[in-house]
Amino acid sequence: MKRKIKINLLFKKDGRLNQARITLNKEILQQLELNEFNNDVIIKTIGDEVLIYSDNNSEDIDEKTTYKRKLIYDKGGKNKEYIACKLSIPLQLVKKMEITKESNEVEIEILNKKMTIRQIGGEKMGKGQMITVKVNKGGIGKTTLSAWIAHGLADLGYKTCILTSDAQNNVLDITFKEGKKPLFDRGLKSWVLNNKGEKIRIRKNLDFIPLESNVFGSHFLKQLPIFLENLKNEYDFIINDSIPAMKLDKEFVQVSEKIIIPAFCDRSTVEGIINVIEEEGIEKIFAIIVNKYENVETQNKYYQQLKNILKDTDILFPEPIKNKSIIAKTMDSGRTIWESNSKQVEEVQDILTLIIYELIGGNKNE
Repeated sequence: MKRKIKINLLFKKDGRLNQARITLNKEILQQLELNEFNNDVIIKTIGDEVLIYSDNNSEDIDEKTTYKRKLIYDKGGKNKEYIACKLSIPLQLVKKMEITKESNEVEIEILNKKMTIRQIGGEKMGKGQMITVKVNKGGIGKTTLSAWIAHGLADLGYKTCILTSDAQNNVLDITFKEGKKPLFDRGLKSWVLNNKGEKIRIRKNLDFIPLESNVFGSHFLKQLPIFLENLKNEYDFIINDSIPAMKLDKEFVQVSEKIIIPAFCDRSTVEGIINVIEEEGIEKIFAIIVNKYENVETQNKYYQQLKNILKDTDILFPEPIKNKSIIAKTMDSGRTIWESNSKQVEEVQDILTLIIYELIGGNKNE
C-alpha cells in the first residue's frame, strides 16, 4: 500500500520547531499490527528513508539510527467510536528529510508489517491541490462556503477553479446577479470525454467548470481522475462542491488532498462527521466549519461536543459562522463575503481567512 500523508509540525512562539507527528488511521494500524495493547514503535533510519514498525518485530537496535516511541490514542464522540492515533517523529529525522511547514508531505509504503517513509520527488512541486467540500445532508451552506473559500484564494492571486457534482450549478446563482447568470452547453463531462468544453470566469483568477447532467457513464468515471490530476497542473487550487449521493463523489474524494466539512450543530451532523472521518480517514480531513450557528442551548451543546471530539486532532475547527441576515442579502445580490464592506460580515471574513492561510501554508500576519 502506497499513499501520501503529511507530517504535522508544531512550533514554539519564537519560531523554533517543537514537535512533529503523523496521524495513523485504522487501516495503517491493522497492517502494522498495532493497537492499544501493542503500541510500542521502533523508528529507524536507513539511508534517506525512515522505517516504522512494532517493537515486537524489532531486530538489532543501533542507538545511532533507532528511536523508540509509543502511539498515542485519542477517543471522542458519544460512544467513544472515533479514534485518532498519533506518532511522534524525532526532530532529527524531520531536519534530515528537510520537512518544512510549506513542504511537509511524504510518501508512505507498507510492506510486511513495516512502514517506510520517504520524501516525495520534485514531481509534486508546482502542482495544485484539490479540496473537496463534503457534507452528508443539504442546507448547511456547502456551495456557499465553496464559493467563498475559492474567491478568497483567487483574491490572494492563486489561480483557482470550482467544480461541482450537482448539475443545478448553484455556484452561479450566488456569484452572479439575477438575470446575469451565464449559459453554457459543454461542461465537465465534455472536458473529461472530449478534452474540450467551457469554463466560466466568475472573478479574476477564479473559473468554474459547470456540470451538464447527473447521468454518468462508466467511461466518464474512469477518465475523471486523469482529467482532475491534469487540472492540478493548470490551477493552484481546485475546490470541489460535492454531493455525496452522486457516484463521482468517490472519485473526487480519492483525488483530493483535503476535505472540508461544513456542519450544523445538531445530533445527526455530529454523527455524520464521525462517519465521514471513519470512511475517508482522519489525515484527509482538513477543517470542520460550523455554519448558520445560533446561540441557543441545543446548538451550544453539540458545538461543545464537536470541540471535544476534535481537540486532540490536527483538524481545524474555527469559531462558528453565525446565522446573519446580511449574509443572505449579500448572496442574493450575487456577491461573495469578500465583496461586502459590512462590519457584520467582517467576522465571517476573519474566520475564513484563517482557513485560507492554513490552506496556502502561510501565516495570517506574514
